[in-house]
Amino acid sequence: MYDEPWITVMAQELVQEVTDWMAGITLTCCPKTQIKQNKEQMDSVLVCAGKKTRISVQLQADPQLFFRLTQKMVGSDPQDKEEVQEYAIEYVNVLCGRFISHLFSHWHEKTRYFFPKYETPPNVTAINEKSEAKSLFFISEMQESVIFSWFIEHDETDNEEE
Repeated sequence: MYDEPWITVMAQELVQEVTDWMAGITLTCCPKTQIKQNKEQMDSVLVCAGKKTRISVQLQADPQLFFRLTQKMVGSDPQDKEEVQEYAIEYVNVLCGRFISHLFSHWHEKTRYFFPKYETPPNVTAINEKSEAKSLFFISEMQESVIFSWFIEHDETDNEEE
């Protein structure tokens, strides 16, 4: 149920569509070997959601990509790092909101969505060290790296009465 191929296809399409729509940045899916940056050199935004079924989603990117994304969304250079972080969070909020919404709608489950958290350097253990985590790798037209990862777990002991 949680490892179906349509989830990967949907994730890839959403990452590319939302990035192009919000910032006009083109991302191309690529093999992991094309990602040149060390994960600790990337910034990330982490989002969690769920009740019985819990999902963690992390988008890691070159800081330059988040800078360009902010620049294109604002129409000028960002004023400071905080502005870049705010726009990165908004971008990931839209992207992950759509991703999570599609999943829970398909599963006919209600969920609780937690506000995204910006991390620099990223907490690479948040998702990437979990054996069931799925990751997609992208490269921008400016050779900026992006990693979109998710981890889904189901808790049979959780009850719906919250």
